[in-house]
Amino acid sequence: MLCVVMLCVVVLCVVTTKSIGMVMILIYSAQDVGFEARQWIALVITTILLAGACVWIIGWDDDEEEKSE
Repeated sequence: MLCVVMLCVVVLCVVTTKSIGMVMILIYSAQDVGFEARQWIALVITTILLAGACVWIIGWDDDEEEKSE
């Protein structure tokens, strides 16, 4: 079961390389919790979406600097 989760993590991390660290921290910190495969998949997807949102929000500052120049 953990192999399926790890495979999903690898596939999703290839798509969004910015979230690899966050997903690794998630797996490390929750490895002994006893989540089922669907719960792991949901957590990984949510973590990737959160990482994408963080990158997007950080990018707002760059847009404001370009407009002011």
